[in-house]
Amino acid sequence: MEKKKRNILVLTVLLIGVVAIIGVSYALWSLNLIQTGQNDIASSCFNITFTEKNNISLQKAYPIIDEDGKKFTPYEFTITNTCDSYASFNVNLEVLNTTTLTNNDAVKVMISSKTGATETEINTNLLSSYKTTTKTLDNAKTSFNLTTGYLNAKESKTYTLRLWLDENVDMNTKGVQNAKFSSKVVVTASYAEEIP
Repeated sequence: MEKKKRNILVLTVLLIGVVAIIGVSYALWSLNLIQTGQNDIASSCFNITFTEKNNISLQKAYPIIDEDGKKFTPYEFTITNTCDSYASFNVNLEVLNTTTLTNNDAVKVMISSKTGATETEINTNLLSSYKTTTKTLDNAKTSFNLTTGYLNAKESKTYTLRLWLDENVDMNTKGVQNAKFSSKVVVTASYAEEIP
C-alpha cells in the first residue's frame, strides 16, 4: 500500500513537471505580433438639400389650352448638392391617396429647368405619358418620373412645375367631374462616382 502511494505521488510529480515544462517552453517559443498603425475608413459627405415655393392650388379648375396653362405661377424647387461628391437624382410626382381624380389623361404637366429668370421647358405632356416609378411616400397611390439629372459638387438646379386640366377634357370625360387631384414632388438622390 505504501509503495502504491509512493508510485502515485511520483507519477503526479512527474506529470506536473511535464506540464510545467511544456507550458514554459510554449511561452518561450510563442510569438505575438501586433499592428503598429491603425486601420482607417473615411467616408465623404453626401447631402442634398431641397427648397421650395409657390404650392399649386387650383380651385374650381376647368380645361384650358396649353398656352394658358403655361402662364400659371409655377411650383418652384431647388435641389442643391452641398458636398464635394457627384449625385444623380430623380424628380417624381407622387399622387396621394386623397386623390379622387381617376383619369391621369386629364392632368397636363409641364416641368422646366430654371436658370436665373429664364425657364427652359423640359417636357409638357399628359400625366399618364410619364413613366411610373417606385413610390416613396406611404400615403401615395403611384409615382411618375418627371425628369432625371446629375449634380456636380456644390451645384444647384432649379425646376418649375405647372399642372392644369387638359383642353380635351369635357363633360363626358370619366373620372374628372367633382374630383380632387393631390400630389407631392419627391426628389430621390444617390451618390454618383462621376457625371456621365
